[in-house]
Amino acid sequence: MSAGITIAITGTQAVIRAIKIAQREANTAIDKALKKSAIIVEADAKRNAPIKTGRLRSSITHQVNLRKQEAKVGTNVKYAPYIEYGTGVHSQSVRGGRTTKWVYFDKKGKRFVTTEGMRAQPFLLPAYQKNIKTITKLIGKAVKKNVEIAGKISQ
Repeated sequence: MSAGITIAITGTQAVIRAIKIAQREANTAIDKALKKSAIIVEADAKRNAPIKTGRLRSSITHQVNLRKQEAKVGTNVKYAPYIEYGTGVHSQSVRGGRTTKWVYFDKKGKRFVTTEGMRAQPFLLPAYQKNIKTITKLIGKAVKKNVEIAGKISQ
């Protein structure tokens, strides 16, 4: 081209770097809120868990998936749902439980036992319910920080 106008954009690399830094800061705020929320619920679930051998209580843990931005609190103990929701006629499970008594053989006592099931001893759901306001505040503050960071970038 013998004659023309050149349009050049400068400083884009600095803007891209600033956006990446802001994104990391925003994710860090959410990650911290999720971790703190999970730790709070885990602690209360452990306090709520009934103790016979201590296995259930010691198995309660949390996992945070930063990519999905979610936190889970739970246990891998197979009998935990029976403790949380109860069994038989006492079941609070959405699937319900048995509606009648049943008989099983107790090998230790060497006798037959009739039962209606076991009453629920919830430990996870009450821990979550007790802390929902705190969790909402923690995540709300993190989101607010993200909005503030986004506002600074767009100026």
